[in-house]
Amino acid sequence: STHDNKRSEDVRARIDVISEVPAAWRLLVRRWSRLNRQRKRTIDGEVAPSRNDEYLLYQTLLGSFPCRDLDDNCLAEYRTRIEHYMLKAAREAKCRTSWHNMHEKYETALVEFVRALLTRSVGNLFLDDLAQQVRYFAWHGGLNSLAMTLLKLTSPGVPDIFQGNETLDYSLVDPDNRRPIDYDCRQERLAALRSLARTSTERLPALVTSLASNHLDGRAKTWIVLRVLDLRRRDPDLFAYGDYVPVKVTGKREKQVVAYVRRYRNRGLVVASGRLYASLGLEADTPPLGTNVWDDTQMDLGMLPVDIELTDVLGSMEAASIEGGRLDLARAFQYFPGAVLYFEH
Repeated sequence: STHDNKRSEDVRARIDVISEVPAAWRLLVRRWSRLNRQRKRTIDGEVAPSRNDEYLLYQTLLGSFPCRDLDDNCLAEYRTRIEHYMLKAAREAKCRTSWHNMHEKYETALVEFVRALLTRSVGNLFLDDLAQQVRYFAWHGGLNSLAMTLLKLTSPGVPDIFQGNETLDYSLVDPDNRRPIDYDCRQERLAALRSLARTSTERLPALVTSLASNHLDGRAKTWIVLRVLDLRRRDPDLFAYGDYVPVKVTGKREKQVVAYVRRYRNRGLVVASGRLYASLGLEADTPPLGTNVWDDTQMDLGMLPVDIELTDVLGSMEAASIEGGRLDLARAFQYFPGAVLYFEH
């Protein structure tokens, strides 16, 4: 994410889930459009808002609507954010209005449409339906955020973390993403996670599983950032000069995994992450862990010495050796839906 993204990385990670369930999304958009068609107006012989702006709104709501019960004040704050976002988006699209030639009637109709959808009122069935549907997309989108964070921090290049995105952040384009960042909250979370990192190896896997099972509170994302940046600090040359070698994955869930090895001299890193989580067919609130999910899926690590020992930086797997040049994903993902396995030889 940068200051100029129209949607933050975590908003986009939620919206990405649409590509895995296109038929369900198509039906959902049709239902929402029917529910809200009476809230549209006709401006200069054309419907307002336009179909494109309406569709953009539904995507944006899906990607950013909070997954918690909102009181009237919180809902009003969120509604104002979306009104500003949609006005900016419509002006920059330059189809029905623009910064240099503002169409006041169209903009008024657009804002009133947003306001009607996001206000509790008798007959507004859309708002409750939105809150219910968002939970599914938020769960799988949150897993996408973990995967993207893991890959960003371990793949070749210098990772950048935009302000506040050490945890889940559902900001939109400015001024939304220029809101004050709660650094005190982040410092407290960081201190708690550093304390967790000092937990005994016997207890750590269960605690890491708890992070994965509650990833929508943002701690799991911060955990990945903390642990991998600590590793980058300890071994900067591995990330600056290390080779990148794609890892072949085989088995029932091979399409739901991305994996690679980073190597530099006598040390290296095996990275594996789940992907396309909605395609796993799991219910929301079910973390994608263990044999029941990953079945016979394996990584082919035959390019590595057979006597090396892998230590999971995320703390979700005990030190292990490579057996027959292969590693079961069910083991690597037993406690967390991603693995960063460090080795020296």
